[in-house]
Amino acid sequence: MIAALLARAAGAAAESAAPEPAGTSSAVDALVFLLPAALALGGLFLWLFLRAVKAGQFDDLDDPPRRILEDD
Repeated sequence: MIAALLARAAGAAAESAAPEPAGTSSAVDALVFLLPAALALGGLFLWLFLRAVKAGQFDDLDDPPRRILEDD
């Protein structure tokens, strides 16, 4: 009885280890798409950040809050 259960379990394991049929996606296929997409988005945000720094967006962060509190 135990031998029959072990044989049945081994058969099920062999069936589940079978290669995927053609046309189905795997984790590697997802990485081929997601990795370049993530790198492109990271590069875009880096370019936007460097552009904002070059334009002076972050030059003076202390004076504007003080100017709000001052009377004209």
